[in-house]
Amino acid sequence: MKSTKELIGCKVIIRDADNNQLVADTKIVDVDSYTSIIRVSASGVRCFGERNVTALVFGRDGMLYEYSGKQKSAMVVNEVQFSLGFGKNKEDRKKARYKMEAKGAIQAVMLEEQLVYLRKPIEMRTKNISANGLLLETMAGSFETGDRILLEFKLGDLTLQNLYKIIRVQNSSLRTEEYGCLLLNAEKTQ
Repeated sequence: MKSTKELIGCKVIIRDADNNQLVADTKIVDVDSYTSIIRVSASGVRCFGERNVTALVFGRDGMLYEYSGKQKSAMVVNEVQFSLGFGKNKEDRKKARYKMEAKGAIQAVMLEEQLVYLRKPIEMRTKNISANGLLLETMAGSFETGDRILLEFKLGDLTLQNLYKIIRVQNSSLRTEEYGCLLLNAEKTQ
């Protein structure tokens, strides 16, 4: 698990590991790195009781970290505890995806190993996100499989600027298309 100082205040999305039900979409208020327990405000938790969970943490370093663990049944001082086990910053497509809608823009396209910034960025919005990629929706015909793009979007007060590779195109219509994107690198900007 990342160190205490690196996780406090980070956005976390927690889902039931068995039925994928959303348990919490909130921020981490405290971490005990010795016992691998995070605490979140009870007001941000939708389901109480003990259960197996997966957690997606949006790190300050711009990376996404996925953990497996358990939700504790007791509420202490208006906080709910989650014991998180092993974590990883990569995953395959069969792992958890987290619904998250955020507006952003495609700032640049990679052409022959050169990043070319667009005069007018292309507006987009995320549909879901995972530890190593995301699904976005934007204008139809914008990209093809294999294209590499620089995305910028905000998560609260954190702006993420990441390079992604388009790995699939789906749900095409006359106006919009969805693009499955694989994370190639990550940066944090303020």
